[in-house]
Amino acid sequence: QVQESGSQPVQIVPEAKGSSRKMIWAAAAAVALAIGAGVGWSTLRPKPEQPLFQMEINPPEGVKFTSPLTPFALSPDGHKLAFVASGKDGKRMLWLRSIDSETAAALSGTEGAEVPFWSPDSRWVGFSANGKLQKMDVMGGSQPQVICDIEGRAGGTWNQDGVILFDQGTKPIQRVSAAGGTPTSVFALDASRGEATHQAPYFLPDGQHFLYFSSGKTTDSKFGSLDGKVNRVILERQSVPTYAPNPRGGGWLVYNVRGQLLARPFDPVKGELSGQSAVIASGVGGGRWWYASKNGILAFRHNYGSQYQLTWFGRDGRPQGTLGDPGDLATPRISPDQKTVAFRRTDEQNADVWTFDLTRNTSARFTFEPGIDASPIWSPDSKSIVYFSGRNGSSFVVERPANGVGSEVILASIAGDSWYPTGESRDGRWLVFRESSPIHSVIVLRSRDDSNKIVRIQGRESEFDGSISPDGRWLLYSSSPASRPEIIVQSMPKEAGGAASAAGKWQISTAGGSQPMWRADGKEIFYVAPDGMMMAVPIESGEGLFRPGAPKPLFQTRLQLIDLTLSADRASRQYDVTADGQRFLFNQHVADAADAPITVVVNWPKLLEKH
Repeated sequence: QVQESGSQPVQIVPEAKGSSRKMIWAAAAAVALAIGAGVGWSTLRPKPEQPLFQMEINPPEGVKFTSPLTPFALSPDGHKLAFVASGKDGKRMLWLRSIDSETAAALSGTEGAEVPFWSPDSRWVGFSANGKLQKMDVMGGSQPQVICDIEGRAGGTWNQDGVILFDQGTKPIQRVSAAGGTPTSVFALDASRGEATHQAPYFLPDGQHFLYFSSGKTTDSKFGSLDGKVNRVILERQSVPTYAPNPRGGGWLVYNVRGQLLARPFDPVKGELSGQSAVIASGVGGGRWWYASKNGILAFRHNYGSQYQLTWFGRDGRPQGTLGDPGDLATPRISPDQKTVAFRRTDEQNADVWTFDLTRNTSARFTFEPGIDASPIWSPDSKSIVYFSGRNGSSFVVERPANGVGSEVILASIAGDSWYPTGESRDGRWLVFRESSPIHSVIVLRSRDDSNKIVRIQGRESEFDGSISPDGRWLLYSSSPASRPEIIVQSMPKEAGGAASAAGKWQISTAGGSQPMWRADGKEIFYVAPDGMMMAVPIESGEGLFRPGAPKPLFQTRLQLIDLTLSADRASRQYDVTADGQRFLFNQHVADAADAPITVVVNWPKLLEKH
């Protein structure tokens, strides 16, 4: 569907505090137009005298958009979209569609692709997959070519001299030749500002300067140069920046503030802002959910909100009904006595722990304090719930009787990195937490008997979903990033009651995985493969014995890999399994609720014309 847009409000947001807000409007009322098969690129090609046109692009039937960071990339010439999507087989791949076409095609060889970006001539698309930064000639139909090894994913940008910049976890911005080579840093992290990571580089038109996002003690939009001589903040406490050229000259810095996509006049050579910011779209998703071409095409995706439904599935993958009402839900956890489910629900910006009584089929709010209560886990006897609580700028770990009768107990008052409960030993002696910061995630074991007794498990950089085996001998978790996250089991540390004679460590997954958990009897481990397949691994264990079997696929899910880019409680396991391992309770998107189309606006600078 295409619209000739005319009554699109654009809100001018003054930068000076306390200034009044003004409104400007594009001309004429919106008129719906049908795109017939004869409408080609010549019709949609932006021309200054043309009015605004708006169209929505959906994935092909049976295909779903994926990737929370950069779900698509618009080519610099404004003619093509590369987007990340999964088909009916659940495999995540790059897909290619011309703006003036009604069809899209998967790009062979791009399984596991993430974070697409384009070459300046719009011929090549770069992407991350399977621990490699890769490129593919979309005109020549060739297979992808490896540029260099990476850790995890890498968001890239490509200039006319064949230089690619990309981000890399806790490293500063990296540069590498598009022809391949060894990456090097453009400049170091700024210790004076407490920088922890550089993200989302974006080349400016001269190919020598670029924008990027800096996070650490503060989050800032920054302006840098390839020679490393320029590196400064242009917008404090703002999000990922990009640049949108004006076909008539000049251009704008484009960035997202709480879902509002803003454009502000920007000199890409001097790195200087001027004028006021205008809201050009609302309800836009986070990360980098927008792109602007050289010739006046803007593409973005809305975030329609998070609607999830707790849904039962059998071990054969067949749905077996839903539990409770849909909403913004997370982290379902079945009580050990199999009578109640605890989960997080967010209503009107307040996150609380809720419970669902499986006997009476009723739900009830469990926490009532303003702020964030999330990441619930059960005590081994099902009599209490431990959860994270954020209140008035402070963070706590809280325990409360599951029947709601009795006062809460604050187990820990947290300063600095937050602790999210993920498990408890069967004997109740050890609690397991994910200690989370903007750049890392560590497994923490804390004694219930002695609150000062703390053991940290740090692996390759970020660990998630720690849990202790029912017999108390083994610690299960996922570890990332490396070339990909994997499922790990190691013996419990000696400091946490582990036997020194049984020390060992095993990789359970064979091709990546996240969101692991034990079956209640410890004889099986479940986890989610990178393509969303639910996997099961048989386990033999005992005193001085741990022997994992081969992972076996059970059924396809709509769950994704867990990583630090997700919100706190979404960076935790989004399912649970009954004690017998036969029924799975998933927190999954309500069908199509999150599948917002890609909105394409032709001649979008007309939105900024004053009338």
